[in-house]
Amino acid sequence: FELRPETQMLGEIEISGRRLVDVKAASPVRTVERPQILRMPVDEVLAVVGRQAGVSIYDNQTHVRGGRHDEAVYVVDGVVVKDYITGQSRGGDLSSRSVAEVNVLTGGYSAEYGQALSGIINVTTREGGNKRKGYLSWMTDHVGGGWDGFRSDYLTLQLEGPLFREGGAAKLHIPGELTYFIDLNGRFSDTYLPGWSSDGN
Repeated sequence: FELRPETQMLGEIEISGRRLVDVKAASPVRTVERPQILRMPVDEVLAVVGRQAGVSIYDNQTHVRGGRHDEAVYVVDGVVVKDYITGQSRGGDLSSRSVAEVNVLTGGYSAEYGQALSGIINVTTREGGNKRKGYLSWMTDHVGGGWDGFRSDYLTLQLEGPLFREGGAAKLHIPGELTYFIDLNGRFSDTYLPGWSSDGN
């Protein structure tokens, strides 16, 4: 008998798999974006970072994976915020409402980061919106008087909106839109030191 060649179109076969180890990922990154931050009961970036796995906050100092506080570096918009004499980093004092994203890197970071042994906290601040808005907040622990504590107050004032618009009242021909975002905040508190009281003692 004689066999004749014949072609036939078969159905599509799809092969899918799951990569168990990503060899290109040098470090685990935990990202917290603005919508998540706004739902958290926090007022500073330090508290946002302290809620991530592998990070602990003690005495307003950041410890990543058990490292010392001077082994973690805060990078705000690409700028390292660290006192190289004391090792303190004040990047965690930023208002949580003024940031767009917080990335916590806990090891194996690339060459763009230096002077860090335990972790990198990369903070991206937010930009102004196309509508004029404001936000005012005052948190205190001595409402009603008679409180014998530290009398702490935390104030936040934020303003945002468009600065110039194309074809606006200023008649400036600026392509696109220029916006602004202003964030003023401060914490006021008594200290451990004895102070002067109203009864003269």
